[in-house]
Amino acid sequence: MRAVPPHWTRLLPFLAALAALGGCYGQLEAPTGAAPVTAESTPERAVAPSVAGTGASGGALADLGPILDKLQTLVSAPQDRPGHDGWRTGELQKLTELTAQLCAAGGPPCREALARIVAAQLPGDELLPVLGTFLGVLRPHAEDGFTTLGLHLLTDPSGETRDIAFRMAVASGVTRRGDQDAEARRASLVPQSPEPGQPSVVLVEIKAICNEVDAQVKGPDALGRIDLLLQPDCFGAPEPEPGADGLPRAVRGVWSLRIDALPDAGVSIWIGGADKPLLAYRPVVVATPK
Repeated sequence: MRAVPPHWTRLLPFLAALAALGGCYGQLEAPTGAAPVTAESTPERAVAPSVAGTGASGGALADLGPILDKLQTLVSAPQDRPGHDGWRTGELQKLTELTAQLCAAGGPPCREALARIVAAQLPGDELLPVLGTFLGVLRPHAEDGFTTLGLHLLTDPSGETRDIAFRMAVASGVTRRGDQDAEARRASLVPQSPEPGQPSVVLVEIKAICNEVDAQVKGPDALGRIDLLLQPDCFGAPEPEPGADGLPRAVRGVWSLRIDALPDAGVSIWIGGADKPLLAYRPVVVATPK
């Protein structure tokens, strides 16, 4: 059984919040080897009063720089990252708390903080707790969180990170899971109803024993059509372990594609050979009074 990196323990309150989605996803378990998740064992920390609109916001934003510089690494394996067995956990906690402070009132300071975090290119799994704050006291500002940092994590190279970020997006209310086709595939958009020109992410879920997906992609074309051939990329992956009820854990592969600017015509997802799209979204255009 693989060891759980220390920073995963900071994610447990948010995994507890996601447990409410069990009816949609099947049982959601903590990362392998983690302690059982209970809301009582991980009380939510109150967010400090907003610094938006005061001189403190500039100072708080400036404080992000040294933390991000210290945490930057190209190492993917958690156990090999600088400070993994010491200072790294504390710096990640400071990053989460400072971001929550800046985002307590939403608006420009929040979006600027999240943009700087995205630009720093930290390992995606370490940023899930930051995104998770938008499921708690920052939920009124979930749109800010999931259309910046959320879009970044939804297209992370790790299928596990994409999967958890997507569960968070659904739990926050910024999107919902699409309807299931005959092959148990679903497609979704984050945010759920983007406007033309707005960045968004298309996600497709497929049945798999791991979170990774191999894809052949064509598009999007000028009309927003995306043609896909998808299959699990699970060579060598172990079979899912049974849950507490003795049934196999629900596992799925999550493929994603970022669209930097949604076409005016919207977007549609076509799975190879299908006679209708798995998802078809056309933005509502509101006529401007003359």
